[in-house]
Amino acid sequence: MRDPISKRIESYLQEVAALTTSDEVLVGIKGLLVGAAFSLKKAHELGFSGNVDVRYFDELDETARQIATGNLPEQGAWIAGFYFNSALLRFAAAYHIVLKLMFDNVDESRKKLSEKAVMTGKAQTNDVDLLDKIYQDTNDFKHKGDKLLRYRRVQSVDDAIRAGRKLIALLALV
Repeated sequence: MRDPISKRIESYLQEVAALTTSDEVLVGIKGLLVGAAFSLKKAHELGFSGNVDVRYFDELDETARQIATGNLPEQGAWIAGFYFNSALLRFAAAYHIVLKLMFDNVDESRKKLSEKAVMTGKAQTNDVDLLDKIYQDTNDFKHKGDKLLRYRRVQSVDDAIRAGRKLIALLALV
């Protein structure tokens, strides 16, 4: 019997599969959503935990040695986190693209676009809050490396799945 998170990932994938379009941009977004689902599935299977302890730094050294010798890591905290971060990066990219599409590809920041989506009634605050947190996490990943591990706003596979569902709901408004 599959665990509840695996079932939610499978259900989310069914929602993604149901998205139909021939628009090149929307096909690209669907590709990001499928990639995020794959990444969440792998992160969950590998036991992703947002907790990082001192042993993680030793694991980084061992992982780097493995990769350097051609042995790709198949388990451990680093590879689980790699997949989780991959999902978040994909969701953040898709989220910003969806917001731009909502407003005819206007070139504004994600923050302004998400506020505009709420102010115009295209989205509810609770629809964008979790996605905004993911976007902020990925921005921290790019700009504030010291904040990434200890101050992550989205820390669970379950929260990421919920964000993916919210993204699908926003995509329906485009």
